[in-house]
Amino acid sequence: MKVLIISVNRNRLPTLVLPAGACMAAEAASDSGHETRLIDFMFERSPALRLEPELKDFQPDVVGISVRNIDNNDIQSPVLFAEELLPAMKIIRERSSAVVVLGGPAISIMPEVFLNYTNADFAIAGNADPAFSRLLEKLAGKETPQNIPGVHERGKSGKGKGMDRTGPSPYSFRFPDFRAWVDWREYRSSMVSIPLKTKTGCEFQCVYCTYDTIDGGGRVLCDPAIVVEAVGKYSRHGFKNFEFVDNVFNSPYSHAMDVCEGIARSGIRAGFECMDVNPLHFDGALLGAMERAGFKGIGITIESASDPVLQGFKKGFASVHARKAAETIRRGRIPCMWFFMMGGPGETRETVEETLSFARERIRPGDPAYFTIGIRIYPGTALELLARDQGILAENAGGLLRPAFYVSPELDKAWLARRMKEEASRRMNFLIAGESGFAPSPWVLSLGRTLRMKPPLWRHIRPLRMGMRLLRIGG
Repeated sequence: MKVLIISVNRNRLPTLVLPAGACMAAEAASDSGHETRLIDFMFERSPALRLEPELKDFQPDVVGISVRNIDNNDIQSPVLFAEELLPAMKIIRERSSAVVVLGGPAISIMPEVFLNYTNADFAIAGNADPAFSRLLEKLAGKETPQNIPGVHERGKSGKGKGMDRTGPSPYSFRFPDFRAWVDWREYRSSMVSIPLKTKTGCEFQCVYCTYDTIDGGGRVLCDPAIVVEAVGKYSRHGFKNFEFVDNVFNSPYSHAMDVCEGIARSGIRAGFECMDVNPLHFDGALLGAMERAGFKGIGITIESASDPVLQGFKKGFASVHARKAAETIRRGRIPCMWFFMMGGPGETRETVEETLSFARERIRPGDPAYFTIGIRIYPGTALELLARDQGILAENAGGLLRPAFYVSPELDKAWLARRMKEEASRRMNFLIAGESGFAPSPWVLSLGRTLRMKPPLWRHIRPLRMGMRLLRIGG
């Protein structure tokens, strides 16, 4: 068959992201013998002007649409990225008779909601690689695509229909040749990082998390030797920046150590970062291995430094682990970005001040502390159940396609926003999601790329903010 893959993501903040999932789907289709093309909307001034002639010229039998994010996850200035699907779907339905298949992380979270929203034919939840290949095989043979794990069909929802996810599907750790599918020179000039996924599944049970939904459940580890081989391949292609996009990079601890030590032994000269390190499995030995491997930045996701809130989040660690992680970071050389979610279950004014005190006293002045206000509620999570039980989420909230946020009922949201803005105005390394004066604006990121600042660009946030203040720009 003829298969056209479309990556609809055009969001460039905080940085550009390679359409890895779309490239994996395209490579899987090609490997299965289908004639395959990929359209990446990232650099298209008018996606419609690119899509219409492609449909006319190629005349695909199947169109796969990859959707990265549902929205921008910002309570203060929400943007629904899902709306970008509708113009593309309208053109596809008017110009083609192709079967339309949705995939990507956003689709995995709410496949049936997206099917109803877009009027697509199928949606793939979880690992798309084997599921997409099997679906194409069925469609090519004019067979009814039943009982494919992870595949949902419009109008056939619910268990017993044979289309819902029945359990974890075997994960294929595919490291695609991006040069074959996207404008890789454009991405290289933007200093984009190559995404590396080395495991699926997660031992933690955070109340807001959708990782099990996206991965399809179950833990699968990629052989560290295969990871090192992929890094070597990309390095030879001219890519020198890599980001580990695992749910939690250092869980299990031994796997993270093996990956870091394997890269260090290989002698590959490249820069690495990962933005999801858990303080529970973090110590000087791992930090040393990361330094030897060439890590240029890490992110620690603690969400809060107050034990009542950590317990409400079901983070699986306590504030003592956060303090130990901060001490370890202080002894190392790698820049670190800290992530906090303010307003979670059990949050009060006292717990807010406890977290802010931790950020002031424990985080190095040059390391950014990134705060979000409110927590996006996703369907099927424990946070959804809690929000409904507490009356925060109305019964008619639907499938939660449009963003809804949780803020502790013990906390005044307006006070929280004022308090966070007040604190961030005093500290150049404090950033608030949605506040243009504090978060890196598009021109700041563009300036960083123009000046060829070494990635990750976020490590330059403090001096950039100080410069912005001197120039009376932003907050």
